[in-house]
Amino acid sequence: MTEDVAILIIGTGLYAELLPGMVQSFRRYFLPGVSKRFYIFTDGEAPAGDDVRRVYREHKPWPADTLERYGMFLGVADELRRHKFAFFSNANMRAVAPIGREILPTDERPLVVVRHPRNFTPEQLAEAIEQRPESCAFMERVAHAYVAGGFNGGRVAEFLAMSATIDEWQRKDAAAGIVPPWHDESYLNAYRGRYAWLFRVLCPAYLYPEGWLGDYPARLICLDKSRFFKRKNFR
Repeated sequence: MTEDVAILIIGTGLYAELLPGMVQSFRRYFLPGVSKRFYIFTDGEAPAGDDVRRVYREHKPWPADTLERYGMFLGVADELRRHKFAFFSNANMRAVAPIGREILPTDERPLVVVRHPRNFTPEQLAEAIEQRPESCAFMERVAHAYVAGGFNGGRVAEFLAMSATIDEWQRKDAAAGIVPPWHDESYLNAYRGRYAWLFRVLCPAYLYPEGWLGDYPARLICLDKSRFFKRKNFR
């Protein structure tokens, strides 16, 4: 195992259109000088390059691809174990400024998430979390900052352990007919709620919506998909 990074991206259906720009931006700005390998889950074309591993994934109706993402990662677990770090990023993310080693996990905090850029009111926060006790994503309250689902990662061993737990939770809920309000993000927040001591929390500069004005010098922006797809049904 070398000190390199696996970058996990899902781009099925129309989302495949987003892959070239995302990969290009990460090659340029994301952890420059650190070896990277892109694991791209798609039913379309993956960007060319020796640093790309295409993993076939059939496009499924919304929200299957987002709910089942951690199970997808487990499908390449043996390959991921060759790397030291793994990060998942939404396909509509773009690195727009250098992102260095400040985002990496530590021995004390082996997982990395990003605080959600939205300033939730208490009422909005209550609506964002899973309030049904029968769901594995249940949270009675948010004791820490609510985090976004579009970019997260960490040391491979801990990232795979988190992926296995979230995948188990999602499968159990699916069997009971339960879909959390914010899908994988609900599970991510529930996992952090249970294991908060494992996480570093980055500021919203690392997952900032396109066009927003704020106090953060954006390093990773989240493209407005409806604009990018020119009002096509991208689900």
